[in-house]
Amino acid sequence: MTRWEGAKVARNEQRWRTIVREASKQAIRPRVPEVAPLATIAQLAALPGLVIVLEPTASVPLTAVALDDAERVTLVVGPEGGVAPRELDRLRQSGAVLARLGTEVLRTSTAGPAALAVLNARIGRW
Repeated sequence: MTRWEGAKVARNEQRWRTIVREASKQAIRPRVPEVAPLATIAQLAALPGLVIVLEPTASVPLTAVALDDAERVTLVVGPEGGVAPRELDRLRQSGAVLARLGTEVLRTSTAGPAALAVLNARIGRW
């Protein structure tokens, strides 16, 4: 299992911010999406708006999640091997929606961008 601790957290957060910034420039986006700091399950459970947790065993496909004109959507992509069952329960109890991308399980580095593409298509950006 990979643990993000100490300098690894800052290095990887900066790496993702750079990727998002450069991709936004390339796509000529008017705004750069936020890459939030590493969060605990308790912090994720307390977030306002719609929280969608990618979970390959979820019964609901991401394409069927009701977006209900949510002003804020937080997409949670777990580690390789998935989010622990007790953490999934905690998130579900707080109102988070568990959703799957499809029948194939993607790596963490691929699942996030794939889910963002689905969500952008759903909200009419593409």
